[in-house]
Amino acid sequence: MPVIVMMNPKGGTGKTTSALLLAQALSKHSQVAIVDCDRNENILRWQDNRKSLDRPMPFAVLSAPADDAEKVMDIIIEAEDGHDYVIVDLEGVKTQTATFALGRAHFVLVPIKPSSMEISLAGVAVQHIKGTSKVFQREIPFAILLNRTNAAFATHRERELRSQLDEAGVPMVPVTIMQREAYANMFEDGEMIEEMDLNDTPRTKALDNRDAYADAVIAMIQQIEGK
Repeated sequence: MPVIVMMNPKGGTGKTTSALLLAQALSKHSQVAIVDCDRNENILRWQDNRKSLDRPMPFAVLSAPADDAEKVMDIIIEAEDGHDYVIVDLEGVKTQTATFALGRAHFVLVPIKPSSMEISLAGVAVQHIKGTSKVFQREIPFAILLNRTNAAFATHRERELRSQLDEAGVPMVPVTIMQREAYANMFEDGEMIEEMDLNDTPRTKALDNRDAYADAVIAMIQQIEGK
């Protein structure tokens, strides 16, 4: 079963939001587990908030100690048995745990915000992925995921960054995760986007973006598996 790893050695790039949105979308038709390796434990808190309101869990959330690489590996392997997708949310540092998790990955997403500084730091993540590929003697497919983009239109900066990545031959997820209030608010009460008390238009736009992002990721994985 595909293991999808969210990886960027910089914090605050949207790894946890990207992981949670992907799990929500995939759980509509698949058995999904998220392995929370982030010391901030935001996904675990999302789960606790959800349970406190007696909401059913749409997918499994597994806690993994960020400083115990072997234990994280065991948890990922165990999660692969019985789930269609395993999503691993790594903390924003370069660690042995990240290397071990990358070694299990079928696909790696590198979330970044649309800025030149983020592109530069993403290069560190890409080098880590490529270095891990050499260690495990296999290709580890990856793609850059633009996060917190303008919901109204693609800005000049976003278009410029896309052009730079394209010219460098760096794969990108064709759908960006847009800046949506719903994505920030979902952590407060352990909500799925579908459950939020929003007007129809904001909820629909957030759902459409979430699901388009998930569809794009799965299409990339299927294309890789079909090679």
